[in-house]
Amino acid sequence: MKFSRAEDILQGLSHEAGHLALALALAWEAQPKTTLYKMLAPLDLKNAAGKAYQAGELTAMVQELKQKKLLDTPKPRLLKGRYPAEFLVLKHEIRVPLYEHLLNRYPADQLTGALYPAVGYIHRSIYRWGLHDLASSLGVLRLMLATAENA
Repeated sequence: MKFSRAEDILQGLSHEAGHLALALALAWEAQPKTTLYKMLAPLDLKNAAGKAYQAGELTAMVQELKQKKLLDTPKPRLLKGRYPAEFLVLKHEIRVPLYEHLLNRYPADQLTGALYPAVGYIHRSIYRWGLHDLASSLGVLRLMLATAENA
């Protein structure tokens, strides 16, 4: 499966699953559903009825992405001392065009406003890094570099 354009990917998905795929692309590395849910509202992504997503709606979105075989199986990792129920990550060939789509569609401050609070990144000091989770750090650093934001 090879996609060159984000539009091709999104057209093959329901409205809701397409939004989850965008959140997964922005996160870049594997994240739990709760983190992805927190990213939807700041990106102004709403369900087909035009309302804010409810946490329970993510289950159907995840199922669709799994059925279409768009998710990779991430390695289990600790998050705050325990293993969450499920981490999600897009396959690389899907992630790249969707990430580029996000960079072209949204201003940098909206992307950082969605990702940073969702993963718990708070820029406080130039002398210490504010995240202890490698996957979240990779997503934040990638976005900083892609939007030319200073760390």
